[in-house]
Amino acid sequence: MKNLKTQLFDWLKSQREKGCPIMGSFLATKAVAIYTALGGDPNFHASDAWLDAFKKEYGIRQIKVSGEIRSADKSAAEEYR
Repeated sequence: MKNLKTQLFDWLKSQREKGCPIMGSFLATKAVAIYTALGGDPNFHASDAWLDAFKKEYGIRQIKVSGEIRSADKSAAEEYR
């Protein structure tokens, strides 16, 4: 079974491939959810220090997601309405 950091990084990569911007606070929330699902300590808290260490370990940096390639699917939005 993959560990917390590996699963979190895989999830983050999949979100970035979809063009979804992920804020640090949401990343921390997702880390807690994954850790809980793995049966970890329910008192675990992904602190700012933990998150900074995770980002440094995996070479994660803030990037701006923009451009036409990430534009909305207008036809799907029309269908939804």
